[in-house]
Amino acid sequence: MSDLELTHKKVYSVLKAFLNGATEQELKSEFKSFAGYDIPFESYGFDSLTSFIASSPNLYLIKCSIDDNVLYLAKPSELSSSLDRLMSTQHNNDIYKKTDYWRDYVPTSKAGNATSGSCEEAVTESKTDLTEGSEQQQQQQQQQQQQQLQQTLILDNNVLAIVEQHADVLSALIEKNKECPKSGDDDLNNYISPYRLLIRFYTFFQSPFPGTILHIENPSLFSLFPNCFDYERCRMAETIFKAAAHGDPIFMNDIHCGKLYAVMCNDLSFCCCGVHLYTKAKNFYRGLCVEKLNNGQALFRLIDYGCTVTVGSNFVRPLPSGFDSVIALSIDCKLDGVGIFSNDEEWSDEAINYMKTALRNNSFNVTVKQQYFAESDFGVFLPFMSVVLKSSDDTMEMNSDLVENGLAAAL
Repeated sequence: MSDLELTHKKVYSVLKAFLNGATEQELKSEFKSFAGYDIPFESYGFDSLTSFIASSPNLYLIKCSIDDNVLYLAKPSELSSSLDRLMSTQHNNDIYKKTDYWRDYVPTSKAGNATSGSCEEAVTESKTDLTEGSEQQQQQQQQQQQQQLQQTLILDNNVLAIVEQHADVLSALIEKNKECPKSGDDDLNNYISPYRLLIRFYTFFQSPFPGTILHIENPSLFSLFPNCFDYERCRMAETIFKAAAHGDPIFMNDIHCGKLYAVMCNDLSFCCCGVHLYTKAKNFYRGLCVEKLNNGQALFRLIDYGCTVTVGSNFVRPLPSGFDSVIALSIDCKLDGVGIFSNDEEWSDEAINYMKTALRNNSFNVTVKQQYFAESDFGVFLPFMSVVLKSSDDTMEMNSDLVENGLAAAL
């Protein structure tokens, strides 16, 4: 991957946090907070940030707001999703407010030496009449944009149905699971069983929301999931099921580490809406192959749940096209000041149990100390967070000192 392509991937990742577009200053500030340096558009022969953005129409859109501000947007893909809000670090500005686009922005040139144009150069036909009747037009545009945002995680073909209501999703899941071919194979003995530990984010997102610690690999590295995205999780599972349930299994020789697959597991145990209480059917989830074992099985990390499962190749299917580009629904975190184990030195069971016990006995708020770009094993740039967990009653803080002392006591 060239230097320019890498920069475009990072800029695109940042812009996807701004569902309604970012100004030049917002984009520059957000990019620097992740990458640690300014967008180096001049290094590639561009005179302005606008000309840099305009040079890749396959990735970005440029619009003008009703206030005559130039806005940069990440061009939506087939499976563009509001889940990309997870990448936002804005604390003082409401980046989710609905924006009224006045007209399209037309740059003077797409070449590397292009100069930045202004909103006055926009196409005349795309202007909104701000006199009589303009208010009604704006309301219609807002409704259309809202409908587009609601239809997320759905492929643009007739194979997968668009499900609008939550109840419809659950009914479809149950009905489709009944059609799934049953198997008595003992290889399928894995259940999704995350740690249901309630926490709340306060500094990373616009407003507090309940989250769950899904999986603890060691005391310093764990995964979080915001419970408010259970709806999106259900819709993703439903669409993957339709495409993969009746497909042929993948031979073990065709399973490769670092690639995503549709992995079958028992249960919907993490669905907070209660489906797991009355169905034990199977379902498919996005799984990243971590390790191939010697007994015809492979270890997969379920990227939307933050936990790992071991399944046989009979329960692995190709992932439907497009799902490899959707952001993971779980967030990888580490405690601030605590290093991740290295040199093949694993944490002991006592150390991990200490972490779990401390989390189970307290309700924590999350404070983000640092975040930066990290490329996952499957080539997607995601924000990685270094956090401090502080109990709601201010009696305990999960930081490097506490963990170090606690682990020493446990060992």
